[in-house]
Amino acid sequence: HKDKIERMKEIVAKDIPPGQFQMDGLLEKQLPDLAVINEEFMGTSEKDIPGILGRLRQGQAVTGLQGYFDGKRLSFRLLGRKMMKAAQANYLPAQVSRIVGEQVTEDSPFYRADLVGYDCVAEEGLLTDTQREIAYAEARELYLTTGGPGKSPIPASVLIKLAPLSMKKQTMDQIAQNEQAQKRQQQADLEDRQLLRGMQKAAIDKDMAEADERRAAANENMAEAGLDRAKTLAEIKKMEAESATKRVESALKVMQLGRELEQPAAAGGK
Repeated sequence: HKDKIERMKEIVAKDIPPGQFQMDGLLEKQLPDLAVINEEFMGTSEKDIPGILGRLRQGQAVTGLQGYFDGKRLSFRLLGRKMMKAAQANYLPAQVSRIVGEQVTEDSPFYRADLVGYDCVAEEGLLTDTQREIAYAEARELYLTTGGPGKSPIPASVLIKLAPLSMKKQTMDQIAQNEQAQKRQQQADLEDRQLLRGMQKAAIDKDMAEADERRAAANENMAEAGLDRAKTLAEIKKMEAESATKRVESALKVMQLGRELEQPAAAGGK
């Protein structure tokens, strides 16, 4: 036992070289740069910056891992092709019709062997927050470029669908209700305008008919006036003729009376 006790002794740790801590600190600082990441990407940042800025910095850090993401994108694309081929081989036409919302038969183009290569291509969708924000920014820029509110052919509902909102469903439901109410109001306004145009047309037709009646009455009055003038002229001529006849008759009577007076005078002279 004495030998065993003598063999047990305290092991004294060796002193750590001072340069070891400096090397550890240097490696800790250089590790993010070597791995092409930053503190925001690792979630260890203690800087007081806005959340959107931190998210952008995370996105910038991700660009250093582009090779991995390219491989991931290619893998998903190849997986999508294989899933399409598996669907062609195993899905019944009724299942495909329910998915695509169209009538599909066994002779439909969906079951063609070259569908994946030419007609159906797997594409990257709007899945991440960054992709949604970029899509929203592009749609908003296009909306403002084409005229903005009241002028752009792009409806505001498209922007709402792409906007990063927490209450998107409630907002979309309210917009849909407002659009329905606006359509009903527009339909009512259209019916009112059509009714007003019909009333205006009826009033115009009535005025035109009354104007035609007045013109016809005026023409009739003019014809009667012409007839009256003709009658008046005829009566005047008749009166003038009668007056001339009476004057002639009076002159003849005077001449006859003069002859009668001359005859007694001539008899007394003899």
